[in-house]
Amino acid sequence: MGKATLEGWRRTLGCRRHLIAQIRKIAPGVRRDYVEALLGKPKWQSTLICTRLVASGDEVKVDFSMETWPLSQMGYRVTWSESDALVMYGITTTSWWFRPRMIVGDTRIRLGKSLLSELGSPGEHQVWNGARRFGYLEKQFIGNPGGYRTWYVGVNDCGYQAVSPTRDWESGEAEAAWMPDDKRDAYRASAPINTVVVCGRTGTSATGPSSTTGLPSCTGSPSAAVRKGSQTPTCTSSPSP
Repeated sequence: MGKATLEGWRRTLGCRRHLIAQIRKIAPGVRRDYVEALLGKPKWQSTLICTRLVASGDEVKVDFSMETWPLSQMGYRVTWSESDALVMYGITTTSWWFRPRMIVGDTRIRLGKSLLSELGSPGEHQVWNGARRFGYLEKQFIGNPGGYRTWYVGVNDCGYQAVSPTRDWESGEAEAAWMPDDKRDAYRASAPINTVVVCGRTGTSATGPSSTTGLPSCTGSPSAAVRKGSQTPTCTSSPSP
């Protein structure tokens, strides 16, 4: 197959297969320029100034670069980098045509199809349901069998098969940070996973995504603020020039 023919196949019939092959080459710890060599320049880029909580209890200011790539109108790829190294990355599907198989901990899932309940009970979770936006995010960590990585899986309101959490436990409030166990279990049994974020072992306790960064906005630049939570940095975001 000639070069021109190969490039044409990658842009048309082979687009989905090519994208899946490229994103599977990305993992925490790789260099940012390696990601750009695979996916090209990011569509959106922001600088996050974060407060990292270290083991001693001290707070350390660190800068993170958050970059977003549209995946040919089928999904989004988001990376978070410190200096030149990738700390974590996320993928959201927005189309039936893009449902890659992934491994979360020791469980194989299919993005946009597998239910949250197919995973083990989450260590913690966050949920939000406002006037226009909604989402759900839970943490999965299995220690040594998972290479000491942390997975954040959930539902992005701009993703494929996005199921909105019910609001009958909120007593009239616009948002809630968590759901009661029975409501959470019922929701997990009905909601397909459309977003996965993978955090490397070196950043597990310092760079876990919140409800905003873990589920990126699909309408423009990444969101401007990150809620503070357990093992989550306090960040403010400013678009890069």
